[in-house]
Amino acid sequence: MRPTERAHREVSARLQAVARAQRLTARQGQILRLVVCGLSNKEIADQLCCSEVTVEAHMTALLRRTRSCSRTVLVATFWLELDVA
Repeated sequence: MRPTERAHREVSARLQAVARAQRLTARQGQILRLVVCGLSNKEIADQLCCSEVTVEAHMTALLRRTRSCSRTVLVATFWLELDVA
């Protein structure tokens, strides 16, 4: 297996586990995936065919649910601290 395939599988598995553990909505899970991949709110809105305001609302909910103070902390927390058991 190539390193990129392994990384993709790791991200996918972790996203599913975090989404379950944190009780994220399907849309919040999609947005979290795109944030972890480094996309901006505008890029996320374009990919999901919604407005930036909608993405911002989902980001606010994600930050509250995960008790993160910024998207940088959210991504770091995703990899280091979020309970996925």
